[in-house]
Amino acid sequence: MREESCLLLPGHRYERLLAGSNEGQVRKPLLSSEENIRRLARILTGEYGPFPTLFVGHGSTHPAGAPVYGKLADALHEAGFAAACLGVLAGTPGFHETADRLLANGVRTLRMVPLMLGSGRHVKEDIFGEQGGSWYSRLKALGIEVVPVRRSLLSLPAVQAMFEDPALDP
Repeated sequence: MREESCLLLPGHRYERLLAGSNEGQVRKPLLSSEENIRRLARILTGEYGPFPTLFVGHGSTHPAGAPVYGKLADALHEAGFAAACLGVLAGTPGFHETADRLLANGVRTLRMVPLMLGSGRHVKEDIFGEQGGSWYSRLKALGIEVVPVRRSLLSLPAVQAMFEDPALDP
């Protein structure tokens, strides 16, 4: 019997699932291949490009997960989405690095989109919260107008279809 998983990228949670299952039962995370990274970049480019857009992910300290964000940022630019920017709540590029890049590029208005499968606490509080520590509030304090897009990745039918890909099977 195959165990379904709904993970965005490889990391600690994926390793825990693998450790707690029989070999060959856990599906791979969505962004476990270069092709799927490029595929997601094309989807996001079609959905949000070319308007300046900041995608905010969770972040990862895992050696297999952390580089995925940089690869996705590169793939977005390769797909023609030059105005795409990517930051993460935990890890690199964090808020300060991301905000510095936006300001250096003269961005004064942007869409902010969660780069997460669901719209849980991180999306509601850490990204779009009204409290001073959220990315939304901090960017507004820097003079950047933020147009919030409160949609998770799984709200996009093309992303849902990616999870049906047999390449994610163990």
